[in-house]
This record gives sequence, C-alpha cells and structure tokens, in this order.
Amino acid sequence: MGSLDIEEERVLGNPVGGYITLSKNAPASGNNHAINNSGANLNDLVRSFYPISRIDQLGSFDLLIKILKDPNTGAYLGKFSEIVETCQVGEHFQLTGQDFRYKYNGFGEIEIKSADGSIKTVKDIRSLVMLAQNTNISTFFQLIDTVARYGLDPINLSLLYTVNDMVNSLGSRSIHRGVCCFERG
Repeated sequence: MGSLDIEEERVLGNPVGGYITLSKNAPASGNNHAINNSGANLNDLVRSFYPISRIDQLGSFDLLIKILKDPNTGAYLGKFSEIVETCQVGEHFQLTGQDFRYKYNGFGEIEIKSADGSIKTVKDIRSLVMLAQNTNISTFFQLIDTVARYGLDPINLSLLYTVNDMVNSLGSRSIHRGVCCFERG
C-alpha cells in the first residue's frame, strides 16, 4: 500500500467507485524514444487504480498496488511493479482520471457505465454483493467505508473475496475487475 501526496491539502475528489490512472516513464531499454502515430511516448507505463483512502482524506490518497516478482529469481514480473517499488520519496507520477465503471451515490442508488460509455442509474438497491479477486478488492474499499462510516445508508453489503486457486476451482480463469450484483427493493 502506498500513499501519494496532493498539493494544497485538498481531497482527491474521486467519486465512490471511481478510479484514477497513474503513468510513469518506463526504465530505458532498447529503443527508448519510440513514439506512436498519435505522438505518445510508447515507454510510458499506464495503470488504473481505485483509491482505498476515505473520500474526504485531505492532502493525500492511498493505493493498494501488488508488486509482482518471480519467487525463484526475485526479478520483477512487470515494469510498473519495478517502478513503484524503486521510486523515491518526492518522485512524481502523472495522474489522470476520475472515471468509473460504477459510482455509488448513496442510499441505494448506483450509476453503471456501459462499454459504450452510456450511464444507467439504478435506484432502490437493497443489497449489493461484491466479488473480488486479489488486489481487485480495492474497487470496493471506499464503498464499504462510506456505507459503514455513516450508518444511515440502509443498503446491505456482502463481499466474496477470492484468491486464484479458489477462482480456478469455481471454473473461472480470472476475474479481471471487481463484479457487483444487486437486488432492488
């Protein structure tokens, strides 16, 4: 878990269920000046993360990032893992985003974004079942915290958290993102 500072002691401003995108230049290797047709540097690494900090946290936000290493050699299994683990205090990442697949508005109302970008609002949700694998549990930290902290939201939350072996035994290869199922009132 890591904490990133925000200038001017302000909140990140991400909605509950929203994610951000971090990017960083990759370590130089081979052709380190490759540019694609749009002019973007191909050496930039980009990853999306769901903040796990409270939505009202001032001056910083927290991320859950899994560092992938080969258990036998200790070599990094991903360039972003290496960048995150070897970064120094004060080092900068580019931050973009505030996008979402789902956004919880409170009191049983959720907005769901389709692949085509259209948004559907569902109201009167009584129960929400969340399915997460490994670090994808971070998708739901803010939702769980927001509902639990204020105690006024009548929604019932359930979480099924799995690891790779359990998911494989359930007959699914992998769950790439958190999944929500809901019951309306």
